[in-house]
Amino acid sequence: MIETLSPAKLSGDECVTNELTRFFQETPGLTVHPVSWEVAQEAAKLRRENPHLRTPDSIQIATALVHKAGTFITYNVKLKKLKIPGLIIKILT
Repeated sequence: MIETLSPAKLSGDECVTNELTRFFQETPGLTVHPVSWEVAQEAAKLRRENPHLRTPDSIQIATALVHKAGTFITYNVKLKKLKIPGLIIKILT
């Protein structure tokens, strides 16, 4: 969410910002979760096991794991090499 909203906010494009906000708030089956202590602990574990993993990515993946998402969708091709039990990482192109 941060990675999609930041460029729109920086460009001052309120139309795109509003569209993205609606997408994240109104898309059926899409839930935005706060970063909890459990997510933080899981993110730290992921970072220990995968030292190349960036903190934002570890938080997002940890959130998916904690909330049992099953699939993690990203444009980040660097995450393709991750093998995380219980999580399918789908790379969009």
